[in-house]
Amino acid sequence: SFHNYNKEVSRVVTDSRKVDTGDCYIAIKGENFDGNDFVDQAIDNGAIVVISDKKIDRQEVITVKNTTLALGKLAKAYLHQFNIKKLAVTGSSGKTTTKDMLYYAFAEHYNTHRNDGNFNNEIGMPLTALNIDEKYEAAIFEMGMSSLGEIDYLAQIVRPNIAIITNIGTCHIELLKSQDNIFKAKMEITNYMTKEDYLIVNGDDKFLSKLKDEDFEFNIIKTGFTIGSDLRAINYHTFGETSKFTAEGLGIKQDFIIPAIG
Repeated sequence: SFHNYNKEVSRVVTDSRKVDTGDCYIAIKGENFDGNDFVDQAIDNGAIVVISDKKIDRQEVITVKNTTLALGKLAKAYLHQFNIKKLAVTGSSGKTTTKDMLYYAFAEHYNTHRNDGNFNNEIGMPLTALNIDEKYEAAIFEMGMSSLGEIDYLAQIVRPNIAIITNIGTCHIELLKSQDNIFKAKMEITNYMTKEDYLIVNGDDKFLSKLKDEDFEFNIIKTGFTIGSDLRAINYHTFGETSKFTAEGLGIKQDFIIPAIG
């Protein structure tokens, strides 16, 4: 009876309290609450489409098996309509800072989108993708993880052209058991990369520095202070809250001053 219901959605939202007229509400099961309990509230607030894993007899509701996976599939299909440069950043620390620095560099040349704050998990990152529109030329996605397979899931949605791994630390080691497993989990960011794509890694990291270009189809660029990095920071010094260094390698020799330490 609902086959004539054909609405155009303005935004995708997972918080029923933030629903506005014209939104699509996706009911997500959280640790502390179940979004399916708020379907009526979302429709009252103006949701014109609701994705739920409960059978609810209202014309706005589409029933699916798993709403988180439905959100991921929607984000993937939506993102692939755009011809934009896609960057993804992961690592044990420094992800958000790196993403924000990249954003400021890219925004000088391209209309650039980035995740808000650390919207970097299987819910936040797809929502970021669904906020992209025709005006953007580049998008920077931060990807977080606590177990194997999580980055793979995010990478198959985004399929980045350029991936960056900041470092391999010991955060989440209680779940992943070893730094080697953390390294494997971070490397999932490259699972969908082709020979046109680039992985940029920290050449000073004991795991990432061992990566060999010839072992992979995609291109690897190592950056850091270590001799053997493709792009090195030399003559590095700090004064106050400022760093000064020269970037050398890949046919580049360029002086930089950045208003940050490190």
